[in-house]
Amino acid sequence: MNKLILDKVCKAYKGQEKNTIYNVSMSIKDGEFVSIMGRSGSGKTTLLNIVSTIDRFDKGSIYCGDVNIKDLSDKQASNFRKNEIGFVFQDYMLLDSLTIRENIAVALSLKNEKTNIIDNKIDRYAKELGIYEQLEKYPYQLSGGQKQRVSIIRAVIKDPIIIFADEPTGALDLKTSKEIMGVFDEINKKLNVTILMVTHDVVSASYSDRVIFLKDGRIEKEIFKNGNEKFYDEISNSFSKAGE
Repeated sequence: MNKLILDKVCKAYKGQEKNTIYNVSMSIKDGEFVSIMGRSGSGKTTLLNIVSTIDRFDKGSIYCGDVNIKDLSDKQASNFRKNEIGFVFQDYMLLDSLTIRENIAVALSLKNEKTNIIDNKIDRYAKELGIYEQLEKYPYQLSGGQKQRVSIIRAVIKDPIIIFADEPTGALDLKTSKEIMGVFDEINKKLNVTILMVTHDVVSASYSDRVIFLKDGRIEKEIFKNGNEKFYDEISNSFSKAGE
């Protein structure tokens, strides 16, 4: 089953002569982990905003699960994001005035889950991802890696159709980045969570099943892991050439 399907999607911003996204077609299967890479201006963030219903597109079609997102009104799109999609951002997007438990609980309280169910879910995921001892602390008391674990739990705890991750290791050092990508790998494989990640980091991208390269708003190349021992090298070489 496909979790995300794009068919000849185009997007142009007012005043631009050419499309930011042009005729992009792709699909992501249930449980697949896909990365999107490309140089600045390639359209990768625009594409992520479009498929996550944050931004509108001009032509083509996009299905997320069985929902045609082009048909959603602004209110429906907002509810869809709230209930069906998980987000992980570079800057964590945690509320400083709330404890870690409360930050995570927001995602489920918006879905009107019962308090005891929310607390049980939070405890389970916090133990699995190694931040159980941090639940009653505040974001300023946590390291960057711990904050990103909180963000991941907040995204996955509502059982989303798909998780969209925007440069999730962009603010982290190499060691912590690898730890966070290990968490993504774990929730992808153990929980069968579907992930679409935008990244400029080759190491992070090497954790995915497939890497899609964008250039000038078009898909230029795809690289599949499939047990490929040279996967990292191929990603690195392709990313280097993308700047030429």
